[in-house]
Formats: sequence, C-alpha cells, structure tokens
Amino acid sequence: MYDDTVKALYLVAFVLLATAAAPGRESRLTVPGERIGPVRLGAPESVAVRHNLAALRGEAACPVHFRAESGLLAALATSTGGLCPTAGGTQPGAPLAIALAEFGRDHTTVPAETYPHGRASWHVWDAAGFAARAVLPAGSISPGEAVITCIAVFAPGGPFRPRTCSQP
Repeated sequence: MYDDTVKALYLVAFVLLATAAAPGRESRLTVPGERIGPVRLGAPESVAVRHNLAALRGEAACPVHFRAESGLLAALATSTGGLCPTAGGTQPGAPLAIALAEFGRDHTTVPAETYPHGRASWHVWDAAGFAARAVLPAGSISPGEAVITCIAVFAPGGPFRPRTCSQP
C-alpha cells in the first residue's frame, strides 16, 4: 500500500508540474514573495477586489484572500488549487511533500487548528516569502502524509505568522 501511495504522489506531482509549465500559464503562477497569479504584493487593494470579482463571474482566476496595509496588498493567500500553483507545483490539494521538495526543509512550523480528523499547521519559509497550511491526518506522524489546504505569499525576509487562510 505504501508503494501505491508513493506512486500516486509522484503521478500527482508530475501532472501538477506539467500543468504549471503549460504555455500561457506563467501569468497564473504563484511566485513566492511576489504574487498569486496576476495579483501582486504592493498593488492597490482594488486590484485584488477586481480579480476576485472576475473569479466570481467564472473567469479562470484563483480567488485570493488578502491583507492590506495603507491600501496596498501586504499578504495574499488562496485555498484554490489548479489555477495558481508555484513553478514547482505547490498548491492547495497537493501533498506537503511537494512544497518540501520545492522550498526545502528549512522552515518554521506554526501549529494551527486541531480537528478530530487531523492537525493543521502552517509551514513558513520566511526568506522566500511563502507559506503553506497543511493538514496531517490523525494518527499520522510523517509530514509527507499532510495535504496543503492553503498557500500564502508575503514580503520575504521578515517573520510572517498567518492566522487563517482567509486572514493572511
């Protein structure tokens, strides 16, 4: 069973990487410390609002949650997978192992909520300006079994401790 799980994870990673590298997808990528899709850090708050309205109208866009400071976007998050992965395939719905492979194990883990079915925690790469919230199923001890539920970008270099995906 373990071998089947590993094979399935590799297949998911391959599909995600192929999708992320598809032509025309560059403007939809999440770039740590910079943007989620076309919504960039430092842009006016109205840019994120227009982007989210476009997503509500059914346009191909991953909705973003945001935190603004003085009217400018200071942090972005999304819980939508498929449309705005990182270049390495990290996105909501992917195994945490994808993020660990892409960004390395040198990160801060911040405990979040505990549920009957598992534990959520944020994995934060401060130097890169990237965070991934993942849920580890109850009874599991390997981070490789965790699934990403949300990703966030922020200005790199300073400590970032997100509260929830909807309040990055």
